[in-house]
Amino acid sequence: MVFLELVQTETNYVDILHTIVYLFKEPLESKDGESAGLLNATELRIIFGNLPPIYEVHRDMLADLQHAAQNWKDDVTKVGAIVLKYKEAMLKAYPPFINFFEDTKKMLLSCDENNPRFHAFLKIRYSRPECGRQSLNELLIRPVQRLPSMSLLLNDLAKQTQKSNPDNELLLNALAEVKTVMTLINEDKRKTEGQVALFEIFNEIENCPADIVASHRTFVQRCDVDEFSNELYGRGEHLTLFLFSDMLEICKRKTKAFGSLRSPSVTSLHSSKLAQSLKAYKHIKQLPLSTIKRVIDIKETEGNFHWRRVIQIEV
Repeated sequence: MVFLELVQTETNYVDILHTIVYLFKEPLESKDGESAGLLNATELRIIFGNLPPIYEVHRDMLADLQHAAQNWKDDVTKVGAIVLKYKEAMLKAYPPFINFFEDTKKMLLSCDENNPRFHAFLKIRYSRPECGRQSLNELLIRPVQRLPSMSLLLNDLAKQTQKSNPDNELLLNALAEVKTVMTLINEDKRKTEGQVALFEIFNEIENCPADIVASHRTFVQRCDVDEFSNELYGRGEHLTLFLFSDMLEICKRKTKAFGSLRSPSVTSLHSSKLAQSLKAYKHIKQLPLSTIKRVIDIKETEGNFHWRRVIQIEV
């Protein structure tokens, strides 16, 4: 009965993926028909581009599961082997979709709000019974939910399978592999988010060295400080420290993003100069963490209620 529940949920899942592909994706990609040209290539890629590999994996897995259900033999059928057969395919298919799912949602929302023809297309499709009264956004979230659901069913199935049955060990291995896929997805997602953070920081700093964006580097924390010496920019200047896994980026914090825009003549500036003036920080110096000898953290009490933290960095 647990196995039949696994087959049923997998059938429902593949039906939903089929609906997304054939009711939404393919008509929108078609060069003919009323829906042709509603979205451009970039919009289509962001919304649907990472879904087909997931659909193909689970479509094939479902066929194997249904064949096993039709030819079930307690001591012969090996459900764990079926899942293990697709572990590599799942590992390749899921990370691109899940890591950029937030981009998918944002693009779908933007197109829905700003493209009246696309909005009308969605409304018509939502009335179809295949959608089950669910929006495209609600359908697209199913791949995010499937692997955790599958792991619960495999765990339950392993508990209901006698240890003497050859499938017991295979089910435990399959469960471990599905959990490994989920773990790797989470790690990959964190790396992706870390790379996005690096690009965002780079784009906020005037004259920032381009090599700040590196695959081995991760962002740790940002700290706003005031300089007490004249070694970096000047005593009393407002600085910001960006701490990374291997270096420290020191910037001057601009008091106003539009501080340089004081007259209409600014419109004649080159676009790159204008972009620099709008950035929130100005690069001062980079310190590899290996060059920092020590960091002294001092808390100074001022009166009964106020204190300040003084951090001295020696290189």
